[in-house]
Amino acid sequence: MSSGDSWYATGEENGNGNIGQGEADFPAPPPSTEDRIGADTKFNRGRVTTIALAAGTVLVLIIVLSVTLSGGGGGAGNAQSLGGSDKGSVGNVPTSPGSPSTIPPTRAPTFPATLRPTQEHYAKLYEIISGVAGPTEKELLDTPGSPQEDAFLWLELDYLPSMTHEQLIQRYILAVLYFSTYGIPSAYTDENFVWNVTTGWLTGQDECLWYGVGCNDIKEVTTIQLRNNRLSGKIPRELQHLRSLQVLDISKNAINQIGGQTTLFGRFTSLVVFSAEDNYIDYVGIPI
Repeated sequence: MSSGDSWYATGEENGNGNIGQGEADFPAPPPSTEDRIGADTKFNRGRVTTIALAAGTVLVLIIVLSVTLSGGGGGAGNAQSLGGSDKGSVGNVPTSPGSPSTIPPTRAPTFPATLRPTQEHYAKLYEIISGVAGPTEKELLDTPGSPQEDAFLWLELDYLPSMTHEQLIQRYILAVLYFSTYGIPSAYTDENFVWNVTTGWLTGQDECLWYGVGCNDIKEVTTIQLRNNRLSGKIPRELQHLRSLQVLDISKNAINQIGGQTTLFGRFTSLVVFSAEDNYIDYVGIPI
């Protein structure tokens, strides 16, 4: 071979005159179309997998956030429903001024244990109330489910340190009147026969502003006018302890009071006007 000839591969001649096999000096051929398609497919699969993982992560975060927010809202709602009132409620006593009662209260009020007064507080109130009660009234005060006990339970939670003994007694007596004449079934009525108007009654409002109640300048009850207000049951004995009561109008109701139960009306020492017509009352024992 002459020196001017060129070889595409290098090697040495062997004894047979053949060229020994050696490494090629030219570059590797470009990838085929099939190879390029396979590489692109792998790349696209990787990209799709990455996008899917990212979308899945975002979806999980959205679900966790939604559950967290809904759980927080529920807690707030529960807290609101549990913290509704600072005081226990006596049934469903309406409190909107100027409108008739539409929801009757329950007969036996119940109160959360956390709102109950201390034993010392209870003893103080009991001493004040029982101090003006006669033997029969005190017995009723100690009778579960009686109007007197219902009134005392309400007074426990209604009590404020600024209230005088006289005001506590006055509010207790009015509460006994309410529980004794609200929705009391008899031969003439049933438990659905309830007061037409209960504005102010058994609320924290000054008792002199309760519907049908009037007071003098020193906050003593002088007037009770509950004419045609769908009262039932009996007028309680405690009413005689309102020493300044001058006007009592319970006419056109369904008061059911007979015999010796009417003698209490003669014990109102300051009473000037007494109206009780159109009831179921036996007037025996009422002085003229």
